[in-house]
Amino acid sequence: MNDKNKQVELENRLKAKEKEIEEKNKEIEQLQKTRLGLYWDKEKEPEQVVLDCENNLPVLKRIKGKEIKSDKGEENILIEGDNFHALTCLNYTHQGKIDVIYIDPPYNTGNKDFKYNDRFVDSNDGYRHSKWLNFMEKRLILAKKLLKETGVIFISIDDNEQANLKLLCDRIFGRENFVGNLVWANKEGGGSGDSRHFKIKHEYLLVYGKSKENLEIQGVDIEDEYRYKLSDEYEKERGKYQLIKLDSASIQQSDSLKFNIISPENTIIEPKGCWRWSEQKVKWGLKNSFVVIKKDKQNNWAVYTKQYLKVDNKNKPIERNKRQIGIIDKFSTTQSNRKIKELFGKVNFEYSKPYELIHLILKLSSNKNSLILDFMAGSGTTGHAVLQLNKEDGGNRKFILCTNNEINGIEKEFKEKYNLSNIEFEKERKEKSKRYYKWEEKYGICSAVTYPRIKKVINGYNKNGNGEFVEGLGGNLHYFKTDLITIDKVIDEKDKEKLKINDKNRKELTHKAGQMIAIKENIFEELRLNNFYQIFESKDKKRRVGIYFGESKEKFEKIVEQLKGNYKSALYIFSYKKIIKKNYTLSKNIRLEDIPEPILEIYKEVNRLIKK
Repeated sequence: MNDKNKQVELENRLKAKEKEIEEKNKEIEQLQKTRLGLYWDKEKEPEQVVLDCENNLPVLKRIKGKEIKSDKGEENILIEGDNFHALTCLNYTHQGKIDVIYIDPPYNTGNKDFKYNDRFVDSNDGYRHSKWLNFMEKRLILAKKLLKETGVIFISIDDNEQANLKLLCDRIFGRENFVGNLVWANKEGGGSGDSRHFKIKHEYLLVYGKSKENLEIQGVDIEDEYRYKLSDEYEKERGKYQLIKLDSASIQQSDSLKFNIISPENTIIEPKGCWRWSEQKVKWGLKNSFVVIKKDKQNNWAVYTKQYLKVDNKNKPIERNKRQIGIIDKFSTTQSNRKIKELFGKVNFEYSKPYELIHLILKLSSNKNSLILDFMAGSGTTGHAVLQLNKEDGGNRKFILCTNNEINGIEKEFKEKYNLSNIEFEKERKEKSKRYYKWEEKYGICSAVTYPRIKKVINGYNKNGNGEFVEGLGGNLHYFKTDLITIDKVIDEKDKEKLKINDKNRKELTHKAGQMIAIKENIFEELRLNNFYQIFESKDKKRRVGIYFGESKEKFEKIVEQLKGNYKSALYIFSYKKIIKKNYTLSKNIRLEDIPEPILEIYKEVNRLIKK
């Protein structure tokens, strides 16, 4: 290499280094702008299922023959596939429609509980936490879009990632929408996660609202009134009361809630953190006997509010049959294993949450018509809890469950049966060979656990396989799988605001979008399907939805004719661009929509959100 070439090479290396430094400085600048102390390497190893969505369009296809119909109740949904792809589809079908989300993500223990890019992440992986945060961030961003303004999300977690998850959720949902971090005392004894210093017997439930000010969390039933044991001269009209300290270290700092209160000995009482009431409210409380100042067990002056049984803290009558929850000290993973064994005759899915825990969460956060989503559904506990709660209170709650169909735990058996090396096994798994597909259909999580469990609790089952018959809870289920439509690119590389979809791709998407449209409209019974259109009808025969993907005036008139009458109908018309609705003269009972443009716009937004 001559001196000139050496100089050129050196200059190129210097330019590359300068660019790298510039990019790092931008990252530091951006980090300094944020007030959140969470930073991880997002691009060290991008997630493949997310990259897939840059040149594939996720859709949902219905698996016929797996429907469960037992009554006239609401329609529930089970989606088999990667939850990122499922959430992308749900952003078209259910954006802003979900009341409650519960998820039980992998805890990232390093003990084969978390897969990233099809490989288990072990405790020695230097990017272990970055990979987990990458995984969680993208799914939570999409999940937030699904929640109603009154919606709430509950996330199970333990000490491995609780601190990181709290900061991540603060970033995504906003610190102002943090509702609480519930402690669940979940172990009957110690556990494998015990440190050598302490016995670890708990996990957490992080709770965030889409908009905390619009959120309503119910209390749990008061099983007795022993807490309300004190009385004063107001007992007849207010009932007995309990004392609750007025200060709290956990309340977000606010100058309006930090002031001094004078004790009977004329000393100053300062709050530990902030007072729960404003200064004006405290004065009212002292005047009306809702606040009392007395010495605590340490002989220090303290300020208490009186919580009466019959009135609230504004002296308004109240039927106090609920109490707020703090620590959940019921239910254990041992109980969950017993339930799985009762359903299947053996424990074929470990570490599932007890359905009683999810049942409690739903009692706290849902009403009788709520829509509940679990996009890390595992053994189907959330669906079980929804059906149980509906049975108890006559509710019409619906659930959407999403889970993959991996054969975690029995890969070894597959490799041994067919004498495969690790490389050969991975090749068969990625390419979904015929024998791997059959194995997955037999032993995969969704096929062998989630779906059979929901089927059993709907229709009834024999305990432990051959014991006492347990009556079914009733309900209905539709089974879908995620699928991908391969395209060149979703987003134009030169103009990020433009979609890069050709006409052929648009046609294919329209032909395959029918089931997603049916889900969006909550109409599931397929009446017609031909080369020109598809029609669905609701269970009560009162609503219809049609998808027209042909370009024949005669066929268009035929589908319109089938949507007329006493139906409340929607007609989705294929168009290369947005349709001009005023150009169509249709019956008043038919709502006109275009397709596939709205789906593509959603997918463009999803791509934009996850690349922010």
